[in-house]
Order: sequence, then C-alpha cells, then structure tokens
Amino acid sequence: MSDDLNLNRLQALLLQLQEHPSNYQISLTNWSLNLVKRVVSLKTNEYEIVRFKNEFAACSSNEEKIKFLLKNEQIKDVLYEVVDEMIEGNKAFGKDWQKARQHRLDGEKRAEEKDWESALWHYWRAIALAPFPGTRKNETEDSVKELPLAFFARAEVLFHLKRYSNCLRDIENALNFGLSFNTHPKLLLLKIKCSQFLGEMQTMAPEARQNLIDALEEYEADVKDPKLTEEIVDLIENIKNPYGTRPEVTFSTKSVSGSIYNGCNKKIPHASASIKSEFSEFKGRHLVSTSFVPGGSSLIIEEPYASVLCVLAYKDYCNHCFKALNQIGFPCETCDRVTFCDSDCAKKAKEYHKYECGMINSLVDAEIFHVAIRTLLVTGIDNAISSYKKLDNDSPSVVYPKGYSSILSLVEHSDKLPLINSLSYTLVASAFSLLIKDNLKLISAKDEQQLILVGAILLRHIKQAVFNGVNIMAQDETEYGLSIDGTKIGFGIYPTLSLVNHNCDPNCTTMFDGTKVFLKSMRNLEEGEEITISYGVQFNHDSKNMRKKELKKYLFECKCASCEDELEIYRDALLCPKCQGAVIYDEQENQCRCLQCNEENGIDVAKTLADLKATETSLHQTAAYFQMGRIKDPKASFERFREIFSKICYSKNQLLLQVKDVLANIHSKANDFEFAVKMAEEVLEAEKSLFGETCIYCVYRLLIITMWKWQMNLSQELEIKLKDETRKVINFVNKVFEERKAKGFVLISSNYANSQNQLKMLSKKVNCK
Repeated sequence: MSDDLNLNRLQALLLQLQEHPSNYQISLTNWSLNLVKRVVSLKTNEYEIVRFKNEFAACSSNEEKIKFLLKNEQIKDVLYEVVDEMIEGNKAFGKDWQKARQHRLDGEKRAEEKDWESALWHYWRAIALAPFPGTRKNETEDSVKELPLAFFARAEVLFHLKRYSNCLRDIENALNFGLSFNTHPKLLLLKIKCSQFLGEMQTMAPEARQNLIDALEEYEADVKDPKLTEEIVDLIENIKNPYGTRPEVTFSTKSVSGSIYNGCNKKIPHASASIKSEFSEFKGRHLVSTSFVPGGSSLIIEEPYASVLCVLAYKDYCNHCFKALNQIGFPCETCDRVTFCDSDCAKKAKEYHKYECGMINSLVDAEIFHVAIRTLLVTGIDNAISSYKKLDNDSPSVVYPKGYSSILSLVEHSDKLPLINSLSYTLVASAFSLLIKDNLKLISAKDEQQLILVGAILLRHIKQAVFNGVNIMAQDETEYGLSIDGTKIGFGIYPTLSLVNHNCDPNCTTMFDGTKVFLKSMRNLEEGEEITISYGVQFNHDSKNMRKKELKKYLFECKCASCEDELEIYRDALLCPKCQGAVIYDEQENQCRCLQCNEENGIDVAKTLADLKATETSLHQTAAYFQMGRIKDPKASFERFREIFSKICYSKNQLLLQVKDVLANIHSKANDFEFAVKMAEEVLEAEKSLFGETCIYCVYRLLIITMWKWQMNLSQELEIKLKDETRKVINFVNKVFEERKAKGFVLISSNYANSQNQLKMLSKKVNCK
C-alpha cells in the first residue's frame, strides 16, 4: 500500500472494538480504517459497539455481511457520504486546457535552455491535461488546439534527441487531433527530416517523392525567412538525392523470453506439462514437478486476469501493458492521471478505464481494492453475477477451473480473517457497490439483490487479492542479462501462479515482461519436488521470527527446511548477561534459557522483548529516513543501534547482523574501509556458521570484503599477503560458481552481476607486477 498504515489509529480502533492489539492483518489502508472509524463512531456506548461487532461477526457469508451493513440506514448514509467524497475528490484530476497551455509554454522555455528532460516532463503534463477536441461543451478555438500543439512541441524535442521514430508518432498524433501541413508547414519539414534520417526516402515511390518536392516548393514560395528557405532548399535536394540513414536513439530494453518448458499442460492453463496440481490439508492446492526440470526453465507463462499500475509508476509506465514509456506516451481521453503507450493501448484499456476514470483518485492509493474492482469490470457485471451464482465452494480442491471461474476459486480465508480486516473490506466493498449502482449506473437502481451480489463479489475479490495478489516488477538490467531482481511497478491477479506456495529457500522465481509473468526454475528440479517461490522473505535475510511475522499476512505457516533448521534459534536469540551465550525464550510463558550455561530465566523476557521491539521500530524508521537522505549523521545513528542491540541480542541475532551490515556499507562509502571490513567480517563469520561458507550470500560478502581490503592503505608486506589471500578467494569463488552452475543455477541476479565485475577487478590486482 502506498499510504503508510497509521498504527496508532489502528490500535485505537481495536481497543474500541475490544479486540486484541495484535488481532489484525497488515493489508489495511488509512482510508479503509477511516471508514471503520466513522461507522464505529455511530455507536454511542460500549454496549452498542460490542453488539454491532458480534452481529457482524455472526454473518457467515459475504452476502450476509454486505446485507447487514446496507440494511442499516445510518451506515448506508456514511457510505453515501464516502461515495460523494470520492466523486468530489476526482474533480481535480480532469482536463484543463489553460493548465495544459502553461505546461506547454514552460516546456518551450526548458527546450530553449536545452533542458530536454524538463521539457519532456512539461509536454507530458500538457498532453495529459489538454482536452480531446470534440469531447467537451463550450469548446473554444484555443482549447481544441492545445492537445495537437503539445504533441507538435514534444515532437520537436524528440527530433533534437534523435528519437526519430517517436517524433514521427507524435507528428501523427498532432495531425490526428487537428493540425495540418497547410496550417503548420514546419510539421511537414519535421516529418520529412525524420523520414530522411530513418532511410525511408530511399524506398519511397518516385511519385510520392515528387509530391513532397511540389509541397515544399509551394511552401518555399511563401517563406520570407532566409534561414528557413535555405533549409527547404536543402531538403528538396536531399529528397531528389537521398543519402544513408542517421543513427537513431532508441530505448531497446531487454525483455524476458522463452517458451514453456516441455510444452503446455493440458489440465493447468499457462503451465508446463512437467508440473501437476496436488492437494493436501496442510498445503492446499500446490504444484509439483512430474519430471526433471533444468534450471532457468519457464514453468508458467501467464498474463494477469487483472492488474493495476502502482501510482508511483504512472509517469514512467503504460497504464495498460506496463511497458516503459521513456518520457512519451498517449493520454486518457477524460482524466489527466494515466498515460498509455499509444492509442491502441488506450483503446484496449477503455473497457475498464472508462468506469475507473471518475474514481481514479480513490483507487490509486489502494491497489488491493483497485485490482478487485478491475477484476469485476473486465469480467462484466452480468457475467460476474452469473458465474458467482454457479459457484460451488465444495468443489474438489485439486480441480483447476478456467477463465473467471479460476478467479472465483482462489482462496479468500474468510474464516481466518481478523474482525477489523473483515469489517474494513466489507465497508469498502459496500461503498464501491453503491458507487457502481448510483454513479456508474452498472446496476439497476431498483434491484437491491443485485446490489448485494455485486458487493459480495467485490468483497470476495478484495480478500482474494490480499492472499493471492502478485507484485509486478520491472526487471533490473545488467551487462550479463536481465536480473531476477527488480522494482515494483504494479499488482496483479494470476490464477495459475497463485497455485505456487512459499518457501524460505525457493526453487523458482518470477520475472516479468510488462504484465506477463514467467515462473523460472532457479536450479535443477527433480521429479516430485514442490514448485515454490518466496512471498517476500528468505532465509538469508530474515530470521525465522521475522519470516513468520511477514507470512502471517498471507495466513501461511511455513514448514520448509530452513524454518525447521535447529540453527534458526540463534538468529532470534537474546544475550545471556552471565556468559554472553544465546538465550532462547518462550514469549507467551515469559520464560527463557541460555543454551551455553543453561541459566534459566536470567533475563526479564517481557521487558527485554518490549525494549527490543521499540528499538526495532525506531531502526526501521531511521532506515527509511536514511534511504531518503534525511539522516544528518548516519554513522552515529546506526552505531547507536549497534550498541543497543549488542547489549540485548546474541552475536548471531539477525537484527544485530543487519545493523552491522548497514554500518559496513556506510563506512565504505565514507572511505573508512578498515571499520567497514571489521563489521562485514563479523557478519560473514556469523553467516558462515549458520549457512556454511559455500552459501552464495556468504560468497558475495567475501568478495565485497576482499574488494574493500584493496581500498585500505597497506604496507608492501600486507599487500603481498593480500595478493595471496585474493588468489585463494578467486579460486574458491570460481569453484562455488562452477558447482552452482552444475546444479542449474543459471539465472542472473544483481549480486551475481556485481560479483563477476568484482572477480575481474580482483584478477587484475593479483596479476599486476
């Protein structure tokens, strides 16, 4: 969620509802919590609140929950107030030709200063804000020209940047929206230049070439500017004798590729024939391999049933296909928030965006709610209701349905949801169902049952999005190929991918090409192995307690080998004040025992954990500010945390190791490599004892430490020793990589790409005379 959850408000609501402070699931928003607060505030005393809570909790189905809220006139009035606020809040995001004009003029100023990036930003805003000609009442001559003029202005900047193909596209947009070569002859000159530089003149028919020459000669006769006349004469000569092409600046990004390994599965859409679906009480539906699968194979290739772009990505990615815009794009016809690749993507998106446009401001900060509504809109109200009525909740769990039925079959965990979440989601679904009925007019105003069904379907999709939604990434590019790492740009529902369970040491990972997901095997898989991915936490970075806390949001209990590893207890252990050993504890019983000296209850578990939690919260806040560059003295800030954690935590505690890791990087950037190496080596020794020295993450850290050692001021004697040490490191690392390659580890990560460059640099160091 883009709005950081206000935990104080959440705790106050839980107190009002007489719920335990920890009885919530994190996928809430401040907006949805405010809805709960407004409804709870209708109750005048504690008795009414408890009665309301109990009556709501007694509703067993989604329909009953929606009906319970909508039959209460006071609650319904609050929901209508919320709907009115949503509609009113979206008025600020409509078209405004005067704002568009100002952005266009500002863009021209930036272009004169050759500040091309700023110019393109202003033209992007001008294009987004300018009304489409013929779509508004009381149009003026100035207002209808603003959109084509903005496209024309951007085309000129794109030409200067040698982006000729993009320039031609904007020229066509300018022409399509009302400009002409007769009224704007410079547009024709620009088009001819682009065509000429792209080599189109050589293949142009003689008749077409002559028509261009005639048009230019006619224009030349009316031109009084000597410089422009000279330019036209040169163009005519170049058309008569076209020369070769000029290099064009393009943004040819790498993309994920590959076909499904071993052909398509006949029973599971979008999946490989080498996997099958199984069911167990503990795991539910899950996928397993039916044969050997090489590392790097695509086991699932799937487009989302519904997906939404994150608000922070609106400027840089197409709102429909999620491809990079590279500072250009095509606007929405009615709002100024979204941008598409081109008019084709805009037309494809119209089936749902024409309805979302009027409430886009209420959706952009709540991707879970947004994708639930998008799912309903792409399905269609009538189709959704028809399928929902046929839904059989008791159907065999191993059966995999297709189409919209595959969405309806996804788990929603209604029986496991905390009350605050259930109430929040139901209020949101109720509010949006009223908006769909009264504002979008997609539901009959007189059909109360249809309203309840739409609310129930939305509620189902919200809960399904919470537990099955997938973060869509833009993959990082390295010189060795696309990385499995990336930046989140969207959120989507992938029915087949939703069958894949979590593992803290997963054997598969997801990669994206726009909205299309590729499930790739990270290593060789043997027959009968369960196909797994990470739900956001992994053994190397998070302790068992950390992972357990994070997986709670998916109501998922992990029983993987990493979680069952006996060494995991050290990563959450406290410090024994008597012998400095590892203290394990039972938080519920407030008891503890040192594993080294066997001292029992040597520390106050409740107080120590409370102090630790408070410090951890402060650490996360400081880390966030540090990422934003808002910490004046990061060394001192994180050193303070190291001192605190060193007094509370065992030496292998993950929190302490994370702080040391941050300190190592801070000091390395300040060229204090001696302290950076000290911190990093302490982390490495702990990780080697936990994971083994051949763990790939230990290998990456070893390389970084060796690189930092070469940055230290060394005597000749120490440098000779470091050369010997470095040769051993290189040989060891290469051996580990070869062993991993033999096991099918062929996918590239950002760490791997960095390691290859580090190996090259270290090799040069030891080979220097």
